[in-house]
Amino acid sequence: MALKWVVAPLATAVIWPARMIHGRWLVVAYMPDGPHGSNMHRQWVEGRAAADAAARQWAAEINRDGSPAAAMEPEGGPVER
Repeated sequence: MALKWVVAPLATAVIWPARMIHGRWLVVAYMPDGPHGSNMHRQWVEGRAAADAAARQWAAEINRDGSPAAAMEPEGGPVER
């Protein structure tokens, strides 16, 4: 348990600067009540503003429809690059 508290901040210290330099962000949506294997959707976007916008859009779609837009692929499927 204590290891999580050490690893998470260290990973954040590496990942956030790398995202800022490369400009690519992975947006992930988890749906706990989705069918097994299809409850995670992900998409690469350019820039933090686009990541924030995608997260807000997915949240609205999940609240409205129960899942993100059909264009999003489940984990293991094609991902926009």
